[in-house]
Amino acid sequence: MFPVSFNRDSMLFAGYWVPPNPSPTLTVLNYSCGRQSHRLARGLLRGELPMPEKLLVVSADPGNEHRDTIRIRDRTHAEFLERGIHAVIAPGPKMLEDLKERKASGRTRIDNSALWTASGGQSAQKCTKYYKISPMDRVVRAYLLYHMGIKQPKENSVERWIGFSWDEQSRCKPLSQKYQQVRWPLIEMGETKEDVELWYKMTGEEMPPPSVCNHCWANGTQTFKRISETDPEGFERAIEFDEASRDMSQFGMREKCFVSKTLMPLVELRANGFEATSSDSQALSCDSGMCFI
Repeated sequence: MFPVSFNRDSMLFAGYWVPPNPSPTLTVLNYSCGRQSHRLARGLLRGELPMPEKLLVVSADPGNEHRDTIRIRDRTHAEFLERGIHAVIAPGPKMLEDLKERKASGRTRIDNSALWTASGGQSAQKCTKYYKISPMDRVVRAYLLYHMGIKQPKENSVERWIGFSWDEQSRCKPLSQKYQQVRWPLIEMGETKEDVELWYKMTGEEMPPPSVCNHCWANGTQTFKRISETDPEGFERAIEFDEASRDMSQFGMREKCFVSKTLMPLVELRANGFEATSSDSQALSCDSGMCFI
């Protein structure tokens, strides 16, 4: 499908490769507006990638992504809509508001992002499925039903594009729904993260920041510093999320919890000039399959 040389057998190492349907009923672009997924979106809009016959662009909104991510995402959505292509922000709960509401109501279950505990451990990460994957899946099913009249889609009839690059093949995982098959166009084109950054330089397209929540556990101190400087309002929301997460005993966590691996409240981390050790200065990786792309 793409005008490049690519040995698809190399994908079999992970055991996940499914030959693409030559004519899927619907192609869905998972558009987080991270650097890789934005590269795919811009490639489609610039005519560098062949436009699928039926395309749906879907983004999630967990509630506290960087303001530049939101600005670039909304601008790109508008360009797709101008061309008659549906671009949708999946409605769903927002993490900060959801946390505050659940604490106030006395509920004992939460599908939260991971947190660092006072002993240096980490709580379970449940946010990706609840705040991103599930809302986007609901949009796909609703689109099939209300725009295409399909109540029970056939196996592999939906092709889902995810923006993993060539050097992220370890993140490739199959989708749980049989009606969807996943495809990684950047891997098919052999593009690494470095290649993607070079593409932005060569085209002059604006490169968005990594697609990650401002309060994410994976942010290193230098990332938090950058957020505080470039998105002050978003950083204040991150502080609010951090403070609300300190006591999570209502949800079965016995230790104090923190957003930062330094085990310092974000407000104190800022007051200390974001001083950090080598172990917590850089952002960590996440294999959720939906973030950082």
